[in-house]
Amino acid sequence: MYHIVQTSDGFLWFLSLPADIYRFDGIRFLPWSLPAGAPIDRSLNIFADHAGGLWVLGPGDIVRLKGAAVSSHFQLEGGMFQSVTEAPDGSLWVLRGNTDAPLCRVTDSLKCFGKADGIPISDIQSVLADGNGGFWLGGQAGGLVHWHAGASEKYNLGNEVFSWARGPDGSLWLGISGEGPGKGLQQLKDGAVKPFVTPTFNGSSFDIGTLMFDHDGNLWVGTKAKGLFRIHGNAVEHYDHTNGLSGDSVYALFEDREGIVWAGTTSGVDSFRDPPVVTFSQVEGLGSDLPAGVLASRDGTIWVANAGSLDHIVNGSVSSIRSGKGLPGDQVTRLLEDRSGNLWVGVDDGLYLFKNGRFRRLPEPDHQPLGMVIGLIEDIDGNIWAECKGKPQKLVRIRDFQVREVFLAPQVPPAWKLAPDPNGGIWIATRKGEWRRQGVQQIA
Repeated sequence: MYHIVQTSDGFLWFLSLPADIYRFDGIRFLPWSLPAGAPIDRSLNIFADHAGGLWVLGPGDIVRLKGAAVSSHFQLEGGMFQSVTEAPDGSLWVLRGNTDAPLCRVTDSLKCFGKADGIPISDIQSVLADGNGGFWLGGQAGGLVHWHAGASEKYNLGNEVFSWARGPDGSLWLGISGEGPGKGLQQLKDGAVKPFVTPTFNGSSFDIGTLMFDHDGNLWVGTKAKGLFRIHGNAVEHYDHTNGLSGDSVYALFEDREGIVWAGTTSGVDSFRDPPVVTFSQVEGLGSDLPAGVLASRDGTIWVANAGSLDHIVNGSVSSIRSGKGLPGDQVTRLLEDRSGNLWVGVDDGLYLFKNGRFRRLPEPDHQPLGMVIGLIEDIDGNIWAECKGKPQKLVRIRDFQVREVFLAPQVPPAWKLAPDPNGGIWIATRKGEWRRQGVQQIA
């Protein structure tokens, strides 16, 4: 599929790569033909305006349909209708071939603009309304122009802008033809075009087919041959044929009124609905797909105890402290935020306090490792309790960053789970399913 739009009556319209138009009524896709007498024999683009009309653009002709009738018809020789945009006043803007007036406004009449109106390039391949009465223009030779009220700013990109999208904050995102430096997914920021890069995604590595922002501020990136990406902050999700996408080359993206995102590939059409559960995995930036524990801290950060990393998620963006790069070991086992907001982290055979970006190891009795921490809680009196698996397995009570007591079997059975008692002390679950209440005084 090459273009997807929705008219005010709720119908979705799809233009395929072979130039066939289909209408979707929510249940069925049906082939659709222009009414008799329409002068277009091959459709190059379709566009739905805010007034409820459906525009069909063909070689040299533009028609607007309202219901089943042609309400407007314009002839425009040399039209290049792969790129169409609508201005805030409802006018339609299209492009035509390499002329002195390549940008044309379609209302009740047709008027074209060019060098005499302050547009410094004539080889325009793409157009996008900026939302404020101006336009972004992409040239075939790599020129990027912002044109507004007869004045223009020009940026030299070196490569053609194939697709673009305006972000919710007004930022401009570009899909520049090709892969490599200066190509792929770029962002115009502070007057400069820069590549979009996260720890797990380099936008310059993908040849972009289409871009779109949805109502939640997610950027959808359709690529040529490498599937579809959804980006929110630094969180990146990837879809391709291996997980159900109909094809790996995506040229059309559209969000309908119900918030469903439609993707048109060279092999079919796919729809995306947000599931009730959002997945975080290595694809989104976790260190691995082997989490051992999850903690929600009071400031809203989600901490993940993982194999090879301590991961944290803030507003959907994932960051990691990894082995050899700040993490004092390989396996993060347990996490606890105490009443003072301190983060306790079990790593390998030790217990650490993580504060201000640094790990501080708990001093151990007789300088012997505690063992792998498999249980970690705080009681109502502020004592930290840790169940440590080792030889032997033991339960320790910690106060003021010191191990105050160590309990071994048979005094205290090996624990499977720990839980604080709101009346004081803790509860211990054994593998046999027994729960025993233990208080500091009782254990002592």
